[in-house]
Amino acid sequence: MRIDELDRDLVDLLNEWASCAAEIAAIKMVLGVAVYQPEREEHVVAHANSVNDGPLAWEALTRVFQRTIEETRQFEEKGEIGPGDIKDEGDRGNDDRNAGAGV
Repeated sequence: MRIDELDRDLVDLLNEWASCAAEIAAIKMVLGVAVYQPEREEHVVAHANSVNDGPLAWEALTRVFQRTIEETRQFEEKGEIGPGDIKDEGDRGNDDRNAGAGV
């Protein structure tokens, strides 16, 4: 069923995003940079809306991105991800859990 395929694709993309966030969190830890950077988060949401051709309204897409960013920030702040949790680029998507699962 097409919707099931899209669900899987969405989960895969969210996990890839989480893996990328893990890489960023590791760099932030090394540099001593704060996890919460509201200007960057605003930029991410603005960029998402700039490439949105619908049918989702900007308000809906904004909520989705804000929630995704919030969830990602929470595990960054809790230290639940770090350099040891990051997979190599070549490993992404090569197992059943995908790159960001269990993070």
